[in-house]
Amino acid sequence: MTLVKQNIGERVRDHATLDDGGRAYAFLQSVLEQIVQLSPDVDWREQNPRLLRNLQAAYVWLMFIEQNWSNRVLFATENGHIGYSSKELITGDNAVILYGGPTLYILRKNGPEYRFVSDAYAYGCVDGEIFEMLDEGLVKEERFSIC
Repeated sequence: MTLVKQNIGERVRDHATLDDGGRAYAFLQSVLEQIVQLSPDVDWREQNPRLLRNLQAAYVWLMFIEQNWSNRVLFATENGHIGYSSKELITGDNAVILYGGPTLYILRKNGPEYRFVSDAYAYGCVDGEIFEMLDEGLVKEERFSIC
């Protein structure tokens, strides 16, 4: 098999450094502020009719995060790409794309062969950009076998 690979530089521990400018945090904070401002003596629908819609949006977002990030960690490759994969990931693993495949995988060197660790996603690597990086010499192509 042939792969294009990048070494995993580190697992990212400070999730706050990767946020989207705080928009999600600000939205959740605004929903909580709306709840705190409610009077217990008046029906909440009369006080804030948008609250239910906002709570539903927050709930859907939190459920999406829970389902998609369960047992996942963020990582950074040695050349600065950020991604996510299984919590089994360790420094030195390889993020690879197999020719003909749309998915990024994490493989770990195991003697002369590699062992599958997890599927993965890395921003800026899975929509064909990896081949531009290959042309620029930023990633390398290797033949390998999986044990």
